[in-house]
Amino acid sequence: MPIEFPFRGRWQARNSPARRVPSHGTHRFGVTYAIDFVAVDDRGRSAVRSWRTLLSAEPPEIFRGFGAAILAPVAGTVVLAHDGEGRS
Repeated sequence: MPIEFPFRGRWQARNSPARRVPSHGTHRFGVTYAIDFVAVDDRGRSAVRSWRTLLSAEPPEIFRGFGAAILAPVAGTVVLAHDGEGRS
């Protein structure tokens, strides 16, 4: 059975372990070899750039991957979800 990515469309791999190990600066939380996938448009951009890109935080809705379906490799039920990490 072939393994597929858990998303559809155009995505880029970023912060891969090819650049450094541990990939996110820590061996904690199982991220030693983590790879981040970022949804991009045909030009390889994850969001439209504006003045906010340089001067402020950008709302998540402008990013291509925001709200994209993430597919599960097996059937299951989400029993807990949490939002808000890293927000001030």
